[in-house]
Amino acid sequence: MTQKVLPSNPLVAVSDNGAPITSDGGNVLLSMFLNSPVVSRLFNNVEFNDNRKNPRYAKVELLLQMLIQVIEGYRNADVADYLT
Repeated sequence: MTQKVLPSNPLVAVSDNGAPITSDGGNVLLSMFLNSPVVSRLFNNVEFNDNRKNPRYAKVELLLQMLIQVIEGYRNADVADYLT
């Protein structure tokens, strides 16, 4: 079994025993990267035009969710579902 410790967080180890994973299996690592201090500082400096009255989620959280969906190809899946 191959195991690697993440350089960004030594408390997390990723292992591969050869078993197949779902298409969403990599979201954990992607989410950890996007929530790393360096990336978080970058996103917190982005200017947003936000006219919401009672926001439920922070703007940065919505941006991160959108990025994960785009990287995972969910937009393409929705378009494919619509076309079928």
